[in-house]
Amino acid sequence: MELRLQKTQLNLGVLSDYRSACYGFCAVWIVLFHARLDGCDFTFGTQGLSVINSFFGLGNFGVDVFMFLSGISCYFSWSKKADAGAFLNKRLRRIVPAVLLICVPFWLFWFASGKIHWTQLLYNATIVLPLLSDVSQSVWYAAAILLLYASYPYIHAAIYGTGSSLGEKRILIRTVTLCFSVLICFWMLHKYNLALFANVEIMVARIPTFCIGSYFGHAVKDNRSLSAFSCALMAMTGMAYLVYVMFAFNWVERNFWWWRITMIPGGVIGAYLICRVFAAVDGMRFMARITAFFCLTGSFSLELYVAHVMFFWSRGLLPTIGGNVAIALALSCCSWFAAYLANRSLYSWFHGGIVSNFERMWDSRTIRSNEMATR
Repeated sequence: MELRLQKTQLNLGVLSDYRSACYGFCAVWIVLFHARLDGCDFTFGTQGLSVINSFFGLGNFGVDVFMFLSGISCYFSWSKKADAGAFLNKRLRRIVPAVLLICVPFWLFWFASGKIHWTQLLYNATIVLPLLSDVSQSVWYAAAILLLYASYPYIHAAIYGTGSSLGEKRILIRTVTLCFSVLICFWMLHKYNLALFANVEIMVARIPTFCIGSYFGHAVKDNRSLSAFSCALMAMTGMAYLVYVMFAFNWVERNFWWWRITMIPGGVIGAYLICRVFAAVDGMRFMARITAFFCLTGSFSLELYVAHVMFFWSRGLLPTIGGNVAIALALSCCSWFAAYLANRSLYSWFHGGIVSNFERMWDSRTIRSNEMATR
């Protein structure tokens, strides 16, 4: 009874409790968005089902949800152990091997078929550099999240300070200042370096969402309940934003260079609503397997994102979608299984394989050396 009561309360803890399911849902949403972008009609010509295409067409908001939840996750990790080296090492090991394991076979095929030079293969393997010069050649999300992880100690310091704990008001002011500074940089890039802007705007416009996630991190960790005023404000904001998305978002996207920054509220509101839905259906027997599927998918959402990009745009290695729903679904399923296998292989490698054994040997050797030095 107490557990059910906690699930019905409006608190921020759901962003942590149902984070994996939310990651999984958004990963699938993004995959279907890209299928829709390639011309797939998921209504199969049935009138009255256009809402399905419209919903899948908004799947790029899933990336903004990713950014928001990643900011929260970084706060959790940093608050446990504020060690920049260990923090970055853990994330490098999580991202770089996964990206390379999935992408290298495709890059090798492109090289063998003459589509890229061997130096381009090495260039792509840096993950980050293609984002700065030709975003079409990159898995931009992996590059962006790597850069944000590397910057997180500074982002955390900018929001929470480096000394004694700050009051809630000062933390909020510092977060707003940081986000506003990023948006000023976003504007200056567009004004003075349009070529670079064309490549990095897809990342820079989403940095405020990541920072807002870091700001929310302390409230999520404390599982703070929402006041009546906060609930009313969020409901009104959510309704107003829904109206904007339904009637004005596409027009803004077509006509204004800054359209992507209007997605910032969508990442925050969307993350909370999706987690609330999973909290509401938790315990319903018929939803258990669906929730379990999204939780499982959330555990390798990064790999799924990378895999579907490579499978969808394989440059001749695999069939192109071209608006064919059957091909899109087949490639999506292949991406899911490839991502799962990559994740499991790397988990075995790092948590039970050669790397894990080497690290244990190195740790034991270091301990013995320290013991001998103290004798």
